[in-house]
Amino acid sequence: TIKPQYFLIIYILFFTIIYLSLKRVNRTQLILFCLLIYIVPVFSAIKYYAQHNNYNVNSSFTKYDNDNYTKRDVYYIILDGFINLVSYKDKFPDRYNDFKTRLDDLGMTILDKTWSAYPNTVYSIPSTLNLNYIYNYNYIKPDSVEFDKLQFYHGSNNIVYKTFDSLNYKIIINSNIWRNPENIVYDYLECARMSEFQEVLFDNSIVNIFEYYLIKYFDIQIKSSRFNEILCQFNNIKKSEYTAYPKFMFSHIYCPHPPYVFNNDGEKINSSSTSSNWKPEKEYYGQLEFCSKLLVSTLESLLKNYENQLKPIIIIQSDHGAHLLDATLDF
Repeated sequence: TIKPQYFLIIYILFFTIIYLSLKRVNRTQLILFCLLIYIVPVFSAIKYYAQHNNYNVNSSFTKYDNDNYTKRDVYYIILDGFINLVSYKDKFPDRYNDFKTRLDDLGMTILDKTWSAYPNTVYSIPSTLNLNYIYNYNYIKPDSVEFDKLQFYHGSNNIVYKTFDSLNYKIIINSNIWRNPENIVYDYLECARMSEFQEVLFDNSIVNIFEYYLIKYFDIQIKSSRFNEILCQFNNIKKSEYTAYPKFMFSHIYCPHPPYVFNNDGEKINSSSTSSNWKPEKEYYGQLEFCSKLLVSTLESLLKNYENQLKPIIIIQSDHGAHLLDATLDF
């Protein structure tokens, strides 16, 4: 994986070459210019490490010699924006009952009276993955340093990943975020709408100055690729199978989260929704219905891959429900 700090090396080498190449430019001006462009990324790198080395939520882990017992594979699936089941039952009792029956038939245990502690993804998932509450989340504002740490560092370097790694599990990340844990060997299943190079470039270079002007462009890009992205992530789960080594697969899937790209039968639609605009309501419920069907069919295929083998542990949850669509709905 490409780490942001590697851009610092490229950055310095690039401008060193410029310095050595431009002989006719006034030396004093050039030296001052090069010092300036060196200082900015160096300062950013120092600031980055100072912030992230203060992270102490995760305690250190010891590798356990625990191969003397059989370990089940674990699949942890988060469906972003999936409606709270109490609200699902109240709003669409027939759909809910069919969904519940099909999950019951697969041997799933349904906890239909649970709620999220947080209103959005950036708080909910790091809290879950670190097995702890974010007590000061009301004071963590979007675009703040603490917000970025929570989203990009605490979410990836979490207790769940580290625990499974300490138990000698293979870590498989089927998610476009929470995907860069440090000091852990892992497999990343690529379904991203942007490559990691593009995301790191966008987040760690001068390009992000133009975020306001590019946001509409990226919404268009997200919408055009989200259809294939969701199908790809479900397919990664569907084709997974029993292996000689235990594995933990983490899947964070933007379904039924907008922008909406499926109708209730899974056909591609052209929606006016964006990643932050949850209307129109009808399209959310259409994508929700298809997402429910796709989840069940994926689980059916996955469990078939484990016939005559030790069954996996499968955990499915939402992160914050659909309150952004309708404030009367529970988290």
